[in-house]
Formats: sequence, C-alpha cells, structure tokens
Amino acid sequence: MLLRIFLIIALVVPVACVAREKGSEEPSFYMPVLDGWRTETIPFPLDFAPELKYEGLEELRFSPWMFEEGNNPYFWTYAFVWWIPEDTPVDPGSLAASLEIYFSGLAGTVAETRGFDTSEASYDVSLTEAEIDTEYDYEGSASIFEPFVTGKMLSLNIRVKRIACPDQKRLAIYFGISPQPYSDRVWRPLKGIWEGFLCQCDDPFGAPPRKSGRNCGPEKRLKFDVAISGKDDFVAFLKDNHPALCDSLGETFMQFDDFRDFSKLNAETSSSELPVNWNTVQDSVQVTTFRQRMIYTIQYVPSVCRTFTIRMTNDGYFSHYGCCGK
Repeated sequence: MLLRIFLIIALVVPVACVAREKGSEEPSFYMPVLDGWRTETIPFPLDFAPELKYEGLEELRFSPWMFEEGNNPYFWTYAFVWWIPEDTPVDPGSLAASLEIYFSGLAGTVAETRGFDTSEASYDVSLTEAEIDTEYDYEGSASIFEPFVTGKMLSLNIRVKRIACPDQKRLAIYFGISPQPYSDRVWRPLKGIWEGFLCQCDDPFGAPPRKSGRNCGPEKRLKFDVAISGKDDFVAFLKDNHPALCDSLGETFMQFDDFRDFSKLNAETSSSELPVNWNTVQDSVQVTTFRQRMIYTIQYVPSVCRTFTIRMTNDGYFSHYGCCGK
C-alpha cells in the first residue's frame, strides 16, 4: 500500500457535545463496542442494587466469553461506566463500598434464578490510588460470589478511571473488571474502551488529541490518502509503511516488539532483529464504529517503553499515542 501523506494535522477542535434529552434512556456519550462484545444500558436506581443512590445510568461492555469458564482468560472480563452528575462525591472508599453493594445485589438476584446457595457468600472490595504510571485513577481487588456459572467465590482485579464531561455536567466512572492480572493481554481491550470513551464530539476519533502528560504523549495525528476496508488492510498499511510512519511521527521507537517471533531467537540474533508476527498483530486489532466511521485499533509495547496505541479510520485518519518511561 503506497503511503501518501496529503495533510498532517494536529486536530485541536472544540468538542461539540449533545446533551441527553430529558426522559430518554439513550446515553449521550460514546463508549466503544469491540468486536463480539455485548452491551447493556441500565438506568439508576439499579433493580438489583436499589441501595445505590446514584442518578444517571450504567453502560456495560461484556467480553464474548464473559460467562465461559475453563481455559478462558476472558471469563468475567468486562467493563462498565457509571454516568452520574459531576458533583457526585467519588473517592476510593466510597466506590469500594458501592461496588460491594453492587456485587452483593447482583449475586443475590442472579443466584436465586440459578439455584445457588449464597448463605455463606461474602463481598469485599478494596480500592486505592493507582500508581502514577498506570494512567488509571484507582486500582484494587474484589472477592465476590460468582452467581452465573460456578456458584463459588471469585477474585477479581479492578481498575477505575474518572472521565470528566463538564459540558454535560456529568462524570463518567469507568470500571475495568477481570480475574486476570494486570499484565495479561485482556487489559488491552479493557483499556481501549476507556481510551475511546467520548462525551460526544465531532472529531474523526471523537475527541481532540491528548496533550503531553508525565512521560506520555502528545497524541500525534496524520491524514493519509488511503481507504482501509478491513483488519488486513490496516495491518498491511502498518507493515508496508513502517519506516515512513516512524519518520512522519518522529518516533523511532514505534516498534512492535511484543509481537516479535521469539521462537526464532538464538545466540546470533538479538530480539530487535526478530521478525514481527503480523498474523498475531492482525488477530489483536480491535474494530469499533463511531458515527459513520470504522476505527481500527492496535496496542503494542516497545521494549524500551510502555503501551502505545495506534488508531486509524477507514478513511485514513491516523492517531498515535503512548507513554515511555516511569
């Protein structure tokens, strides 16, 4: 695929947000739906946890294998957002207490329909301020009763991100949930969901480019005269134009080191010389839609940095963002 840059842009455009109409149950925000993931929208108060006194709604994304036990890393891997008024008090302690009520109510309601005994069930959630290099606000764990499949206790890891939507006077609290450790790949799509969350905007990706932070960014944007019609086109574009992309972005460390074929490593070959397994790259691409656009996303980890994210629309808008260092 021939690389032709006809416009290099740093899209700094105002965010045009549309408030949700009063009485409507449609969310006014945008939350990515990954390939095969299921969705659900539940207004507060939640039927299974009416003690939670939030106003707004809960928006959920379930992994395709959410309720398949066994050798399945995506068992109980999902994400949800609480879309609540911006002045709602939020801190690790209050959220942990709310999650205990949430999981207890959920288990009690579902277990009864499954015939599971919850008399000895317990619920314990702990959240603390996240490490500064994780990009999350809070992290923690939960011990809950699993009511859908096993009827047994289950340990979960939790990551929380606060997303302010001042134009809508709303606060989005994102929760990523999985039994898997934070080092597992299941956290990549979970992270992609909150990274793609929008308060509703007109940008090709739904939000202006992110600015520089602690060892992160800024997000760089390019525009290419290409049409991307599928995952194979997207990966072919990255593969065929890698050197030119590095030059255009000014980032020599745009290397897919975690996708290299380490089976070919030997005493005479360094890891940086190993070929990239592009089939694995393609298998890891996530596809979402925003308005009339398809967005292809891949996350990769250079050997000298942390996670980077590449996004590209079907009509050639390109985004690159990540963090390097501690």
